[in-house]
Amino acid sequence: MPLLLEVILTDNTGRKAPGRKNMAAAEERKDIRFYLRPTKAENEKYAAEMLDKRQGEIQEQMRLYALAGLAIAEVDSRLPAVLASMLKPGVSGNEVEAVLRAFLNMGSAPMPEPTRVSSPPKNESAENLRTMLPE
Repeated sequence: MPLLLEVILTDNTGRKAPGRKNMAAAEERKDIRFYLRPTKAENEKYAAEMLDKRQGEIQEQMRLYALAGLAIAEVDSRLPAVLASMLKPGVSGNEVEAVLRAFLNMGSAPMPEPTRVSSPPKNESAENLRTMLPE
């Protein structure tokens, strides 16, 4: 069964949690639905194939994947898109690791020493005025 990839966010604050019989046990939740479009993008096709192998645990996995993507975005907002574009057969863990290291090293590269600005030349008129004024 092919999947489609779009994200639908709905705010279900106060919605009864599955398996709960009364609203007193309600929890704040956000529903997020993913639709994969395997015919439009190679990475989405590969993701659909990977998810087909994980039947029964997809919801929990997708929740963790979304949270991981948000955490990765804290390093650099471009990183989730870069990693998502790498999701295809043949990309090794070493290649993903190299991208992660490159992004992590960008933020920790030593800053160049600031250029020292020499003090402006002394202005004799300003010095004379300063010495004439009372303190």
